[in-house]
Amino acid sequence: MCSEDDNPHEGLFKGETKPVFPHDIPTITKALGNFSAIEGTPQGLTLTREFAEAAIIGEKLGQGEFTDMLTLSFSSTDYVGHRYGPQAIETADIYIKLDKELKDFISFLKKQFPKGDYLVFLTADHGAAEVPGYVRQNHIDCGLLDFSAYDKVAEDALRKKFSHPSNAKFISDIKNYQIYYDYDMLKKYNTTISEVTGIIRPELLKFVELREVFESTDLETRSSSYDPLRSRYFFGYNQKRSGDAWIVFNPGWLQHDSKGTSHGSPYEYDTHVPLLFYGMGVNKGEYRGKVEITDIAPTVSNFLKISFPNGSFGNVIEGVFKK
Repeated sequence: MCSEDDNPHEGLFKGETKPVFPHDIPTITKALGNFSAIEGTPQGLTLTREFAEAAIIGEKLGQGEFTDMLTLSFSSTDYVGHRYGPQAIETADIYIKLDKELKDFISFLKKQFPKGDYLVFLTADHGAAEVPGYVRQNHIDCGLLDFSAYDKVAEDALRKKFSHPSNAKFISDIKNYQIYYDYDMLKKYNTTISEVTGIIRPELLKFVELREVFESTDLETRSSSYDPLRSRYFFGYNQKRSGDAWIVFNPGWLQHDSKGTSHGSPYEYDTHVPLLFYGMGVNKGEYRGKVEITDIAPTVSNFLKISFPNGSFGNVIEGVFKK
């Protein structure tokens, strides 16, 4: 069931005063003055499908000696989901339209490859959180993360400890739920990442929305089986680029504007996505066990009897293809 159409928690197109379905696409397009409306409307799905069909015909994909691969991103669903949230009428509409475009695309493939020598897999890169305003209406505690507030509280705690001037900061940035320290400040005040994190951690945990604060070295030393939540942070950790400490927030909270929704958490509503295989050699049926998006590449490679990509670390999903 969709949420009430006219509500204050959904985003607006430029020129609109209410987020009410259906939207006046010609007026929106005129207000934007360019092609930006395409990405956030069903027309984006149609154009993506038509481009794909033109590429298959024009490049003669599947007609040569070797296997060809074409990857598509039907991204209009993403833009609509961000603007309106999972429960919106617009989101329901865009997925009905996506179903139709996929039906038309598969019909095209059947005509283009009458022998059935094609394989399609469909998945997503993420899910989405419910719109915080909508969830609060249903008496569930959630809201928006305020990184500027975390920065202030952390710097106040550090200033109390080290008495450094107000124009000097230990924290150079907080983004993507990671805290980056100024190494020159650490050296100047003869301290360490562990000590600084230990100082700010209890102060940050006073925020009701924050669940944990830990330093990045924990991801290097802890087994993924020790904490399933941290194992997901581990796979997003890059020793050369990631921050020095991580902020873990409670479910339902997110970093976003006051309208619409976003993603980026390690929780199921953000990480549980569909995975479908269709076409040549695929077994009919369903599998309800745990699989990962990283399993797609080795599964398809195994079917094609070729080496796995050199950066692959997934597993072959057993039972997808007929033996």
